[in-house]
Amino acid sequence: IAWSNASAPPAKAGIAVPSTFTIVPEKVLMEPDSECTFVVRGLTAALGEAEETLHCSLVPAGGKPGKPFLETVVRGTFLQPLVEPSQSELAFAFVYEDDAPLGPLTQTVRLTNVSPLPLTLAARCSPPFSVDLAEVTLGASEGKVATVTFDPTFDADRVSRRHEAKLSISYREHPRTDEVALVGDTAFPNLAFDLAEADFGCLPNGATRTLSLSITNSSRVAATYEWAIAADSVESEAAAGLFDVLPLRGCLQPSESETVELLYRGGIDIQAAATMLCKVRGGPEYEMPVCAESAAVSYELSHSNLDFGLQSYDQVQEKELWLTNAGRVPVSFEVKLDEISRPNIVEVVPATGQIAASSKQKIVVRMLPGLPQRVHEVLLLQVGHFEPEAVVIMAEGTYPRVTVSLPRLETPEYLALLRQANTACARKRAEREAPAPTSELDATALVAELCKAPGRTLELAKELVAPPSASSLEGPLGQGDEAAPSTEERGSDSHISQGDFRKTVAALGLHASRESMDTVFATIAVGQARASLADLSTYLQRARSGSPPPRGPAAAPAR
Repeated sequence: IAWSNASAPPAKAGIAVPSTFTIVPEKVLMEPDSECTFVVRGLTAALGEAEETLHCSLVPAGGKPGKPFLETVVRGTFLQPLVEPSQSELAFAFVYEDDAPLGPLTQTVRLTNVSPLPLTLAARCSPPFSVDLAEVTLGASEGKVATVTFDPTFDADRVSRRHEAKLSISYREHPRTDEVALVGDTAFPNLAFDLAEADFGCLPNGATRTLSLSITNSSRVAATYEWAIAADSVESEAAAGLFDVLPLRGCLQPSESETVELLYRGGIDIQAAATMLCKVRGGPEYEMPVCAESAAVSYELSHSNLDFGLQSYDQVQEKELWLTNAGRVPVSFEVKLDEISRPNIVEVVPATGQIAASSKQKIVVRMLPGLPQRVHEVLLLQVGHFEPEAVVIMAEGTYPRVTVSLPRLETPEYLALLRQANTACARKRAEREAPAPTSELDATALVAELCKAPGRTLELAKELVAPPSASSLEGPLGQGDEAAPSTEERGSDSHISQGDFRKTVAALGLHASRESMDTVFATIAVGQARASLADLSTYLQRARSGSPPPRGPAAAPAR
């Protein structure tokens, strides 16, 4: 006997379309005097009524089915199972309170069968939620109350978080699944830190350092905390004693922040590490790894002398210094130019900086003599806490020149110009060598200053009154004071005027009032309009020895 569905829909694109109703078994061999029970099943995705015709035919042995001898019309109304929950969402909220017990939170939801057919349903959910309804059969319009439980202590870390899950409702008679949203919020006292770990780096032996750590209460409840050091995180008690935190404990309201100081006390040639614990009452225990190292500072300087040799006085030359950090501690350096005699002679790039451990820094020293003379300068290199190290800079400024053997024609005009030039050079040289005056000297102070350099005073006075020879060009205009004529060469019978004495004082770089200079000159000249160089020498000798110099009537100050 074979069954077929006379109402089966035609195939689409060569693919058979399933019928709504099927019969099982579809084909069977029946013995004489036997019977068979067939089961008709209906399955469709469309809601509403459905009707199909089933034919039953006899099939001879080895042949094809004949004409149907039985025709059965099958009808059915297909409905969707409907369960209506009393709430579409169950929301749980847990807020921590001191001394309050920690326990699960429960809520109920009623599930009602709103379809005309009986339903067998089961409810399930995932942790931290649970439900007490395993499987139940509900008739039409019948309901059942399910209890849903939320465990706020499911996560042992006590970190505030939001849990979301679904209460899933499945049916034995249908593949449909319904859901109820589950939400669980926990509010434990929690903190947030702006540092994940505290690395103090490598410090010089004995040096201390502090790091600032910002703590914020990121929860909705007050957070009381206390710091401690994990005993099993340090290798020795000495290492544990190197770290500290201030303040040691505190309490923060929601969204409140404060700054604590992590302290490393410093050691000697040691590497220290530990784990600091921030314990929150009712909340988690936070770990803050800390580490530090103490080591000796060591550096190497490639040169302590830089000799630029001969160079044009108006040209810049460069030389390099290499400063090497031979230790594990980053070091800072500074090049000080306080000992340089005049500006713009030496330039250092860079003048300051920091060198990482096991690294080196190139320092460029630029030299500009500025004058055709020998230069001997000292710059000071300060590295870390060490005493400044002197670096000597030497050079000799030169300029193109020739020497001729022809005699110079010493005309009166030439000698007058040469005398003016020597005077100007002597004055400028004295101005460079003399310290800047802070106030005008009175007559007594002026005499004291003249007595400090009597030879220089007489030399400048002689240059003002004695016509120099042509060879004096090799003096102030040439190689300097080494070629200045001696007292024997100039003689001591020349005379100076009141104006010459003022020029001598100015050439020495002394800052005195005109009245003071005229008072001293009147004493030297014993009331006369001019004084000999011998009078000036005698006056200075007596003033230095403490003998009272001869006095005469004071000359009227010249205006």
